[in-house]
Amino acid sequence: MPEGQGVPALKKRAYNPVARRDRTLREHGLTEAQYQAMLRRQKGLCDICAKPLPAHPHVDHDHKAGRVRGLLCFPCNRFIVGRQTSVALLRRAAAYLDSRFDGRAIKPEEWP
Repeated sequence: MPEGQGVPALKKRAYNPVARRDRTLREHGLTEAQYQAMLRRQKGLCDICAKPLPAHPHVDHDHKAGRVRGLLCFPCNRFIVGRQTSVALLRRAAAYLDSRFDGRAIKPEEWP
């Protein structure tokens, strides 16, 4: 590179929603018909929070078995991934929340 010139800018690849969908389906071994069937079964809603799915929902899958479980929104997918999909840990977290808090704020001076 000639002296005085900076690092050349990287070319930004154009976003292609069709290519993204094709790549997602291929990565998870799904056909378009199977994907559409999941969307219909879920009525276009996230399987966890029941909010409308974004245009490109996450395909949730079991990393060990490689099986697709459903379609999720980004926050719910991140929540699952952050817990390494441990059902036992999620149950313990839910039990903790159910048993310790009644929905009101707890002040530090009220801690046991």
